[in-house]
Amino acid sequence: MARIKFGSIVTEIHGKIGGTIFQSNKHGFSAKNTNNISRSLSGSQINSQQALLKAVKLWYTFQPDQQLAWNNYAATYPQPCKHNPSSFLTGYELFVKYHSTVFQFADAVLTYPVTTPRTPPVPSPTLVVGDLSFTLFPNWDVISNYFYCNVAISYPVKSSVNFVGCKPRVLINYYSDVEQFNLYDLYLAKFGIIPNVGDYCFVSIQIYGTDTPIMPAPSKFKLIVTAP
Repeated sequence: MARIKFGSIVTEIHGKIGGTIFQSNKHGFSAKNTNNISRSLSGSQINSQQALLKAVKLWYTFQPDQQLAWNNYAATYPQPCKHNPSSFLTGYELFVKYHSTVFQFADAVLTYPVTTPRTPPVPSPTLVVGDLSFTLFPNWDVISNYFYCNVAISYPVKSSVNFVGCKPRVLINYYSDVEQFNLYDLYLAKFGIIPNVGDYCFVSIQIYGTDTPIMPAPSKFKLIVTAP
């Protein structure tokens, strides 16, 4: 940061010009170079970047027949691009999209996606707290072992508190044919507290295929904790 002394022609400058911010305070005028300002990334942002880089590198280690399997799947089940629905993901783009998400919470690698149709299960979860137990019941509409289930849950919030939302943190990653998850030890280790009956938690459940790159948007819920 540098102090500025104006002449007789220019007496004040405020705002940003190029990479420099001009400002004033009780001590006078100053200029600060914003190019030197850096923002540290959060843990989740670093994890996301590392997962993306890992997915891109992995694609280029694949054999031609493995890449062909992904290209065939992308052609069989076209998925529109996020910012241009009239275009569709290539096999490479679909591979990176799938694995850059999965690698954030698991090391599962899908080498040869099958073109067999798979219907992802839909959860309608409940949370139940008891003695030394804190259980999530997914209540799937169908039971399927063709999908993984990633469960994230937030810090508990009292029902009397007016809040918009809390960011869920990943607790468990398992097959979606499991009908209940006892989260007691994992939740206690993560948050240092167990919710009480009547508390609210935000829950996010991400489903992704074990043998296909099917990955619907995460299902998100605001759940009240109940007794057994």
